[in-house]
Amino acid sequence: MLRAAVVPSSTELTQRFVFVGVRIPRFISECYKAIGVYLFGLGLTLAAIRLTKHSTGRLRPYFFDICQPTWGTEGGESCSDVTAQNSTLYLEDFSCTEFAASQDLLALVRHSFPSGFVSTTCYAMGFLIFYSQARLFAPWLRLVRASLQLACCSLALVVCWERISTYQNHLTDVAAGAALGGWMAFFATVFVAHLFVEVRVKRRPMPRNEQIYGYAGYYTRATYGY
Repeated sequence: MLRAAVVPSSTELTQRFVFVGVRIPRFISECYKAIGVYLFGLGLTLAAIRLTKHSTGRLRPYFFDICQPTWGTEGGESCSDVTAQNSTLYLEDFSCTEFAASQDLLALVRHSFPSGFVSTTCYAMGFLIFYSQARLFAPWLRLVRASLQLACCSLALVVCWERISTYQNHLTDVAAGAALGGWMAFFATVFVAHLFVEVRVKRRPMPRNEQIYGYAGYYTRATYGY
C-alpha cells in the first residue's frame, strides 16, 4: 500500500512516498513525521501529568479560600480557631463550608502537582528548541535559530512565573512540571525522532527510469529514525 522510493534529482537522491499509486509530496511526509513525533511525546506528557496528579493529590495554594474547611464535633472548629501548638496537625476529616465551591472546583484544587500548564508549555517549547537545533544548521540561520530558541525559553519562563504569581501552583509544582516537559521533549526528539542522527547517503547521478527502494549511502544527512 505505502512504499518509499528514491528518485534521482540531478546529482542528489530524494525519497518519494507512494500510496496506492498516488505520489505523496515530500513536505507532507516530513510534516507527518515531525507532527507525529510531537503528538506522541505530547500524549506521553499528558498521561504522566494525569497519573501523577491523581496519585499525589496535592492541594493548590488557594485551597483554604475555596473550601473554608471546618472539622470536629458538628463542624465546630475552623482554621481561625487553631492554636499555635496545633497549627501543624494533618486533618483528614473535614467539610467545606463555602457554598460557591462546586464539586468540580473542589476536585481541581487537589491537582496541583505537577503543573500541567508548565509541563505542556515546556514540552512544546523544548521540542521547538531541539527541532530548530537539528534542522536550522545552515551558517546563515544561526541568528534566526538563536532568536527562536531564546523566544521559546522566554515564553516557558513567563508561563512558569504566571502560575506562581497567580497562586495556581506551588514553586515545586512548577519546577517538577518544567522538568517533566523538558525531559519529554528531549526523549521525543533524541530517542524517538533521532533528529541528531546522521545517515550516510550516496550522491551520484542515476538514470531517470531507475528506482531504488530505500536509502543508499555515503554523505551524511540528518534524518528521522523510523
